[in-house]
Amino acid sequence: MSGKLNELTFIPDDKVRLAALKVYGALSYPVLLSRIGRSSLEVLADRVKDKKAAIRLEAMQVLARMWNFAYPDMYPLLRTPLTKVRPAKSQLPKPSPGFHQPY
Repeated sequence: MSGKLNELTFIPDDKVRLAALKVYGALSYPVLLSRIGRSSLEVLADRVKDKKAAIRLEAMQVLARMWNFAYPDMYPLLRTPLTKVRPAKSQLPKPSPGFHQPY
């Protein structure tokens, strides 16, 4: 499903692109979780840079709606201290010999 929608967002006709974005905007949260992957999110982000203002606006509204849906699920992770999310510096593997830290 998302593959065809992704294709439609690149059609030259702005009415088709807008309609595809409106379909994304109408999807329920469970469908978004199960059917929409990273590539679809990247396509939506690309539409934020569209030449037509109506397309840009719709893309931003769809992405904001998706964020609004997902935020309650992400909130506990966002409040988790970084020490619990990523390993402490002492637990990271040592760089290989000859590795130079960029400035």
